[in-house]
Amino acid sequence: MDQNIHTWFDDIDNVTFFRTLQNEMNFKENEGMAMAGKQNNIFEGLSFVVTGKLEHFTRGSINTFIVNLGGTVGSSVTKKTDYLVCGEKAGSKLEKAKNLGIPILAEKEFLEMSQAH
Repeated sequence: MDQNIHTWFDDIDNVTFFRTLQNEMNFKENEGMAMAGKQNNIFEGLSFVVTGKLEHFTRGSINTFIVNLGGTVGSSVTKKTDYLVCGEKAGSKLEKAKNLGIPILAEKEFLEMSQAH
């Protein structure tokens, strides 16, 4: 497939056509899209810590998911943690969250929370 692209761009007429199109295109942010992007930041200002083995996420994928929805991810539970997302075999982070009164979410509850907005 990439060979076809190289071949296409080797033709000077195609390159000229492509440059003409580039000059004619005008990309503007759609106001509706900007609002949709803001609505997707449902975790804006919230801090999460994740512990235990999860069913639907790897550690990296849940961290990316949280960040993409506007949240931040910490590696340890502190009084500034808003939520602990807890999977199987959670250890000291779970105990610390309980002691600090941090809300604890099972993975299913976390997913429901992320889809509720």
